[in-house]
Amino acid sequence: MDDVFRIIVLRPADLPGDFEVQVLDPGRFVGAQSRYDARRLAAAHLGSQRLVHSTAELSHGAAAVAVHDAVAAGPLPLEQVRRIVEIVTGQGLWAVADDPALHSEIRRVAETLVATRLAADSAGTDSHGLAAAAQGYDVILRAACGQDPVGLRPLAMPVLGEPQPARDTASAVVMGLEAS
Repeated sequence: MDDVFRIIVLRPADLPGDFEVQVLDPGRFVGAQSRYDARRLAAAHLGSQRLVHSTAELSHGAAAVAVHDAVAAGPLPLEQVRRIVEIVTGQGLWAVADDPALHSEIRRVAETLVATRLAADSAGTDSHGLAAAAQGYDVILRAACGQDPVGLRPLAMPVLGEPQPARDTASAVVMGLEAS
């Protein structure tokens, strides 16, 4: 067997590290006992007031999408991300990252993306735009924590209906979700 074949075919893929993938926060779906329960909760969420239809409903949505679009070509230095946020919002990067409305939006967008995926129903949402906003919010928060350069991370669905793995406290602190 030739060495190239052995390396390409038989060698397992390297798993991404904890900080290389952004797992969406399951929010209200975390209590689901099974996949069926999670889908039932998702269907109820799609009819609720917490559903986000587009980034136009979000106070920091334009900044998140602008950051996403800028970083989509490749990682950017922290200074450039800071300038984009200031131009779009008129506020500093750290002021935006500390805004409680931003953290509420992050949770609502994640819940909407998880619900639309679980229910296999877009429910009239702009899932593509919301996914871009979720990645943009992630870039904003990581930049505010000092990561330099900062790039996009792929989104991943949380594991639902099964015991949850231990939460990575470092990423919870970065995302502002640490327990009080």
